[in-house]
Amino acid sequence: MNSKVIEVTASEDASYPHLEIKLVGEGTTKISFQYAGKTLTQKITVRKYKNPCKLLKIGKTNYAKCFNKSGHYNHNKRTKNVTGKITIKPKKGWKLKKIEVFNIYDGVKKVKNNSKVTLSIKGTGTGLYAYFKNAKTGVVQRLELGYGRGGFKTGENIYD
Repeated sequence: MNSKVIEVTASEDASYPHLEIKLVGEGTTKISFQYAGKTLTQKITVRKYKNPCKLLKIGKTNYAKCFNKSGHYNHNKRTKNVTGKITIKPKKGWKLKKIEVFNIYDGVKKVKNNSKVTLSIKGTGTGLYAYFKNAKTGVVQRLELGYGRGGFKTGENIYD
């Protein structure tokens, strides 16, 4: 294992055994672990995050810039549902593969680009997922827009 790419810690929780992987830097490495008496090996490639999205518009709001630092943005403290046309345009070198919307009542639904979508505050809110593939490297990047009432401080929006 290359410690310049990842750091791996085995969980000490016997009721839920798992590996915790911390990303350290770009590169490729392999990890090996034992499970059910077998040794398993997994290749891991870490790349620096790049926003694949030129435009991510729902109704009149363009969320594309919200993904400049991270692939995850929570738009919290919303007080009403939003319904509008979703338009997503990838940056050069990227291709939009699929769009999904998730909430706890309806589950996961596929959405077509340039169609109507509703982001609901009901329950835990709505998650919108856009998947992009880099034509050159083959890397798949998922953008996640969380929309709902949640938040820790008034008006706080979260970037991961």
